[in-house]
Amino acid sequence: MKAAVPGLQLFLALLFVGGAGYVLYTQAAPLLIPPCKEPIEYSIGTIDPRFGISESQYERALAIAAAVWNTEAGRTLVTLGTGADTIPVTLEYSDVQKATELGKNIDAEQASYDAKKTEVNELRDDFTAAKAQYERSAAAYEKRTAAYEKDVAYWNSQGGAPTNEYEKLNREGKALEADRRQLNAEADAVNAFAKDINVAVQELNALARKINAKVNTYNANAGEDFDQGNYSEDSAGKRITIYEFKNLTDLERVLVHEFGHALGLNHVENPDSIMYSFNIGEGLELSSEDVAELTRACKLDTKASSGQD
Repeated sequence: MKAAVPGLQLFLALLFVGGAGYVLYTQAAPLLIPPCKEPIEYSIGTIDPRFGISESQYERALAIAAAVWNTEAGRTLVTLGTGADTIPVTLEYSDVQKATELGKNIDAEQASYDAKKTEVNELRDDFTAAKAQYERSAAAYEKRTAAYEKDVAYWNSQGGAPTNEYEKLNREGKALEADRRQLNAEADAVNAFAKDINVAVQELNALARKINAKVNTYNANAGEDFDQGNYSEDSAGKRITIYEFKNLTDLERVLVHEFGHALGLNHVENPDSIMYSFNIGEGLELSSEDVAELTRACKLDTKASSGQD
């Protein structure tokens, strides 16, 4: 019995060492696996219908975004998956997207503003022409009235006008009365134009305030940074959430950026880069800084990643 004890102790010691080695292996294994050796797999998460994008459009945008990194690496780094460990990519409608929706309407409202401004200018031109015509008519009326009153005063001073002069003055008086009525109509037209202008100007100012409010809201909230989306990795798992995009091209660019983070890429300094922290570039072409960051993160062969032989 006593001779068996050392053997038992040895077995337990070996068992302990083996168990410790297994624990160390499971902890170190991820560090030993080359980065990007296995492609990351994404899945289509919830699509908020308020974005106005169909599932097929979303699938295509995701595939295009994944292809940017896959093409540069010369192998699959990002792909659509079906397993439980996929990274769900969700479209979550937020106040930021509401601001972006305002941005989409600004051009249409600007067109309404421009049309109203044209209307105001036309009314102003009509008002100016009507006012000028009224002033000419009023000046002519006053001149004829002054001459008529002078003639009437003269013949009154003579004790009365001869028949022919009386008839002439009578005709002139009736003509002046017609001119007075016409002059009043012209004055009414001028006043109507003035009222129309005031209403149109008020409407124009209201449109301007409305557009300015939308522009201010858009500038304050609509993303020019990559808070448009977010890649998260914590105890709950990995996930990508997209909060805002202006159009499908913008969505694709944001997805490329977030897939880059999922691959382990950090932000770079070139403002034109996909992996720059602010979304101020255009298109889906990777910059040299993007390629260098991909090469670093995924330990890619430089020649292979650049397409050289």
